[in-house]
Amino acid sequence: MNPYHAFLTGIAPFFDGFTDKVVMDVGCEKKGDLIRCLTEDFGARIAIGLNPMWPNTVVTPRCQIVSGDIRQTNFEDNTFDVIVSNCAFEHIPNLDLALVEMHRILKPGGYVLSHHGPLWSTCYGHHLHLPGGTYWNIVLPPWCHLLMLEQELAAWLSGKYPPQLIQQILDWVYRDSGQNRLMYGDHVRIYKDSPLDLCFCHGYTYPELSDRYRGMMTGEVIQNLKSRYPNEEGFFYEGIDVLMRKRG
Repeated sequence: MNPYHAFLTGIAPFFDGFTDKVVMDVGCEKKGDLIRCLTEDFGARIAIGLNPMWPNTVVTPRCQIVSGDIRQTNFEDNTFDVIVSNCAFEHIPNLDLALVEMHRILKPGGYVLSHHGPLWSTCYGHHLHLPGGTYWNIVLPPWCHLLMLEQELAAWLSGKYPPQLIQQILDWVYRDSGQNRLMYGDHVRIYKDSPLDLCFCHGYTYPELSDRYRGMMTGEVIQNLKSRYPNEEGFFYEGIDVLMRKRG
């Protein structure tokens, strides 16, 4: 079964299904599995996967990958019935501009639904993803990217991993530009302020992963977070599900 079948099954009721609709997948993966699933299993008329990292690719006669930036596209006004996204919004710089563009290319009454994370404000918000390991199996101190200086993390890593991998970890946590570094509260504000009507926006947790970090979440760490970021309340949300609609 297509790996995105369960995801699309779960969200389809929000749009009364995908049958005969023109759908965009923002941040599609290279093989185009989600857009293929939309047309082959859910009856979408056309499915477009948008990602600046991949070349233009015809996946099937009814779905294709387009190399492009969601903040400024070449699609005409009122093109799409639905825009979906899975684990991409945390990577988009100037997310507010992307929502303005989505509003432009959506048909009146059309929907945007995104499921995304980890957010910058969560305990593994650095989103570590290296050939030598990811935030799944390299468990760094929770919120180290928010609370620890680089030399402090380097000292913590010393002796635990090879020096080359340690340097890669430090470069990722402190210098990688792949994350937009938006906190949970930033996301909520951006969705409320967008030209789209906000249907719902709520944080979610992923215990299978966060439990790996739980043992290092001391009272002192939590107090440090609250002290340094007094206006942020979403530290324990790994990601966000958000549904927005263009007024029809």
